Amino acid sequence: MENIVLTIIFTITIGSACVVAFSRNLIYSAFALFGTFLGVAATFIMLGAPFVGLVQIVVYAGGILILTIFAVMLTAKIKASEITNPVLNIKIAIPLFLLTLFLLVYFLVNNFWSGSTALPHKEGSIVAIGNALLTEYLLPFELISIVLLITMIGAAIITRRQLK
Repeated sequence: MENIVLTIIFTITIGSACVVAFSRNLIYSAFALFGTFLGVAATFIMLGAPFVGLVQIVVYAGGILILTIFAVMLTAKIKASEITNPVLNIKIAIPLFLLTLFLLVYFLVNNFWSGSTALPHKEGSIVAIGNALLTEYLLPFELISIVLLITMIGAAIITRRQLK
């Protein structure tokens, strides 16, 4: 059952990545990137790394992607300029894609990774990381939060000066 779920997740991730790469509309590419990020996060969660999966969702899907979408959608005179994602070097991309696809199918059929052993799954690893951040690494954690706060205030001041 787990293999079926992982196959569905991989299919969605690869499909979204293809839309990102081959879409001629930048907005569609940005929204398809969301599907790619969620697929990667789901893969991490399914493979026993929930903290990395949640960080993937928060940082990439929640932060960087939303910033990219706002930057594209709020750019001045966006209708006047043509926003495209040109597909270049298709003669190079198709053979590389076919080679990669062949290698993936080859490794899937021959099952090269079946002899590997998985790392032991620790229950509560997110809790352990949270406890470590709030006990042993409290000072660096708070210093980073202060640096990020100062950065946000500086960005707001710079933006406000440019508006005047």
